Amino acid sequence: MWFYNYSSRTIFSPILPSIETELGITHGRAGSIFTFVYLGSGLGLVLAGSLQRWFSSRRLLILGHGVLILSLGIFSFGQTYGFLVPICLLLGFAAGIYPPCGIPLLVERFPSDNWAKIMGLHGTAPPISLLTVPLMAALLLKVASWRYVTLLFSLIGILLLPTLIKFTTSPSAPSSPVRPDYGSLFRDKRIWVLAILMGIGASANIGIYAIIPLFLVSERGFTLIGANQLLGITRVVGVGVPLVAGFLADRFGYIRTLIVIMIFTGAFTILMALAHAETPLAVFLLLQTSTIIGFFAVCYALISRTAGPMNRGPAVALTMVFSATSMALTPWLLGTIADHYSFSYGIVAIGFMLIFSTILLRVFR
Repeated sequence: MWFYNYSSRTIFSPILPSIETELGITHGRAGSIFTFVYLGSGLGLVLAGSLQRWFSSRRLLILGHGVLILSLGIFSFGQTYGFLVPICLLLGFAAGIYPPCGIPLLVERFPSDNWAKIMGLHGTAPPISLLTVPLMAALLLKVASWRYVTLLFSLIGILLLPTLIKFTTSPSAPSSPVRPDYGSLFRDKRIWVLAILMGIGASANIGIYAIIPLFLVSERGFTLIGANQLLGITRVVGVGVPLVAGFLADRFGYIRTLIVIMIFTGAFTILMALAHAETPLAVFLLLQTSTIIGFFAVCYALISRTAGPMNRGPAVALTMVFSATSMALTPWLLGTIADHYSFSYGIVAIGFMLIFSTILLRVFR
């Protein structure tokens, strides 16, 4: 379900040129489709915790999935930019409900000793989506309009709905709404530390990912095709990393594993930014991309363990708001730094932030 939820947003990248051409809109307006989707997603993350006062996580998750299906279907019939904007907001809102509702339901089904493994397996969905969805869309666009692509995704969501209804049961509270204790949540320093770390991790992941092709082309002499090929290869290798990180966390401990991942990712980030020759640059980019993916699997498991049953949903939402904000701001900040100095300066800064922020984990002692 996480794969489908994530794919409902990644699907827009490969069909965006077709939407732009057919509707006759500018590049800026076409790009703003993503902005409205992620604005809606952020709103869904923030409000999911409040909605859990009236709806159980299970019911809210099913409702969100239904709205997501409906939004994708309606999007297929859009004829104007003004029509698509509210649909994008609604689609993003529905997609944003999943993490604070789905992750608590997922971990409740398994013993706490296996949470890191489960979150590792769960965390393979985004990198697989980034690999497969653009390819699927590209193949479909050869024989059909972009409208059929989004309509097909809507139909797939309908087929998945019975499975979602059957398997989303909460062992501890199958139908009763969850009433989070926001006072204890906001007073818990550990949750705020994890939120900060998620923000930094998002900068090192999607934040850097967004500008890597530009960095490679403008400062390292790559061709655009070569830069995109290299970026694609690094994503292939990282698909299984979340699962490995989950096993290591359950075996050696969450904090130890997280510290090791952050130090190595920070080091690889710095070395990648400083490398000029093609081979070492490719190697460090591969290592950086692979290790940072493992960070999120361990972090989500640690959030679930730290927050407790009542506050898991709001805790996930809080940390993901930090993550989403970071993803939105990092590419702009790196681009601004590059306008005055170099992309390398900003990337190196993120690497050092990852390494030194491990000090914050002392709050778990």
